[in-house]
Amino acid sequence: MAPTATGETAPSAESVAGEHGVQLRLLKAVEHAVREDQGADDVAALLDKLVEYTNVHFHSEELIMRLYAYPHYDAHRTEHAELMERALVMRDSLETQDQAGLIELAAELSEWLRRHMDGKDHGFETFLRRQAAEALRRTPRETGQ
Repeated sequence: MAPTATGETAPSAESVAGEHGVQLRLLKAVEHAVREDQGADDVAALLDKLVEYTNVHFHSEELIMRLYAYPHYDAHRTEHAELMERALVMRDSLETQDQAGLIELAAELSEWLRRHMDGKDHGFETFLRRQAAEALRRTPRETGQ
């Protein structure tokens, strides 16, 4: 959280980006487990961690978007729902897919998440940085102090 001109704290683009880093590490662990054929139970456990973390992250990110009236909220939220659906499809496929199919699903999930982070998330982080910069530019008179 970054301090604002009024002394309150606001979510920072860096904190959001840090959560994205955790998502990528979890996804890499899933991909590694699939490629090394570590077994459905191990892949499922890692995928469950990724889904849980991502779900919490998305809810947090969406709350911040609503609090700051992010203009692209609906499109961003739609992409979040799409990623969760893809992750759950992969989770449901663990018992029925062969290793090659799981590798393909993991690669698709990874590519999708990276595109989302480079596109929609980058735009949101830029928005948060602008919001923080605007808050810091306000003088105490403008904030009612």
